[in-house]
Amino acid sequence: MNTEEKLSRVRDELKKAEAAAYLCAACDPHESEYISDHYKVTEYLTGFTGENATLLVTADEALLWTDSRFFIQGARELSDGPVRLMKSGEKDVPEVCEYISGVLKAGDKLLTDMACLDRNMRKKLKKLSESYGIELYNDRGFADMIWPDRPAVLAHPVSIMEDDIFGGSVKDKLKSLRDVMAGEKIDIYRESRLDNLMWLFNLRGRDIPYNTLAFAHGRITKDEAAIYLYDEAVDDTIREHMAVNGVKIENYDEFVPDFGDAKDLISPMKACKSEAQIEQIRKYFLLDSLAVTRFLNRLDEKLKDGDPDALSEKKLAALLHEERKKIEGFLGESFETISAYGANAALPHYSSAGEGDVKIEKRGFYLCDSGGFYPGVTTDVTRTVACGELTQEERRAYTLVAAGWARLMNAVWREGCTGLNLDILARLRLWEAGFDYGHGTGHGVGAGLCVHEGPQSISFRTRGEAAVLKPGMLVTCEPGYYKEGPMEGENRGYGIRIENTLLVVKDEHEGFLKFEPLTLVPIDLTPLDRTLLSEEEMGMIDDYQNLVSEKLGKLTL
Repeated sequence: MNTEEKLSRVRDELKKAEAAAYLCAACDPHESEYISDHYKVTEYLTGFTGENATLLVTADEALLWTDSRFFIQGARELSDGPVRLMKSGEKDVPEVCEYISGVLKAGDKLLTDMACLDRNMRKKLKKLSESYGIELYNDRGFADMIWPDRPAVLAHPVSIMEDDIFGGSVKDKLKSLRDVMAGEKIDIYRESRLDNLMWLFNLRGRDIPYNTLAFAHGRITKDEAAIYLYDEAVDDTIREHMAVNGVKIENYDEFVPDFGDAKDLISPMKACKSEAQIEQIRKYFLLDSLAVTRFLNRLDEKLKDGDPDALSEKKLAALLHEERKKIEGFLGESFETISAYGANAALPHYSSAGEGDVKIEKRGFYLCDSGGFYPGVTTDVTRTVACGELTQEERRAYTLVAAGWARLMNAVWREGCTGLNLDILARLRLWEAGFDYGHGTGHGVGAGLCVHEGPQSISFRTRGEAAVLKPGMLVTCEPGYYKEGPMEGENRGYGIRIENTLLVVKDEHEGFLKFEPLTLVPIDLTPLDRTLLSEEEMGMIDDYQNLVSEKLGKLTL
């Protein structure tokens, strides 16, 4: 069926249910960043493959909201189709609930699966219902009716990770959690975020691509703890492991969710890494940086050789994978490698997997954003390199991105600051030139779990209360600039991003903090317009390059 036919089926089922509209999102019951095929309802209905998507279908319209990371991708994938792209945050673009309040009236039924919406959306919908009299109808089976041959949920066996490099024992973590619960006066804590559950119970799975996660729910009280898993995931070893730690194993489908405004107690606990974890993290970040540097050296050699058949987005992604595979302990990529040339790099989350094998020419930029999984370690790094001739505009943009990257990486701040306080350091030079980027400047990074983990982040767009940056937290520094356009010509499109993963550490001055760069990969200096850099900014960049040479020089390139 094409998109028109799929939407027609949705509308037929809405009539049967006497509902005015259907709302769904690219989300699973765990608010996972990457979701299994079973939960890709928005992608099935619209063809949009971005990770952020909220779809509203009424009798007359179909609208899909996404954020700025996916504006270009959305325009491409929804082009000339029956689904209207709604660019969240843009002027004159209403948010989902604001739009619903304008097209639905009191007494109208809005059908959705509450479990597959994030808590922020659930909260807004409840407020919408109370304010406008719109009836919320929770139907978990609706997606099955509109999606023939819907992929089944695939649950795989889980494994145990009981070691200091995974943050301590289950008993110690449960004790710490119960202490927090007592302080917050919480009697029953329900948890469905998979990274939190894997960390708490020292388990790992492979139910979701690029994440070592297993489908699970958790319920913890003062005296009891239970983890809800699919039967296929559990064997006698897991049962014994849980029993020894005072944890009951229940069936996944028997979990009763709480759609209230539940507080996340575990993310702040796991965000600050222990000394044992940090030692492991430093070890593998250095090895990962070596692999990426080797890849960049091989890329440079191939550019000099001038063999066009040896250079393409897919082949370069495979070449980087080849280098990471040489590291003992490599467990796979932490996300799909973004290997993007020219205008394709203007899509911050571009995927070459479904595209043609785009060749790299001797002009413009090539951007590579990638990461690896190792025992207890997750890496994330982006480098943008000049493939040959650059326009003055490209050189200027790269230089301003590099200046912001260097300034943020060298920040020193008073304890108690958040990433919201630091974001301006990365953006100021870009803003002064009238440039900006739509994504956050930095996200928290997990340790052997997810590449994106909170609560820490660096962004001026932080919703709600921003998390204080504390020693032991990992966060990225990744300013960029993106210009949509054709692959060729003076007005060609391009994308620039430079990303390091940083560790928050204590500064030499009491009461102050700073960053330690964990990523030790040289940046490309050839695109820099040094006349645009202050002496201080150039010094910061040179100091980093020297640090990389010193650290990697002790290993074998």
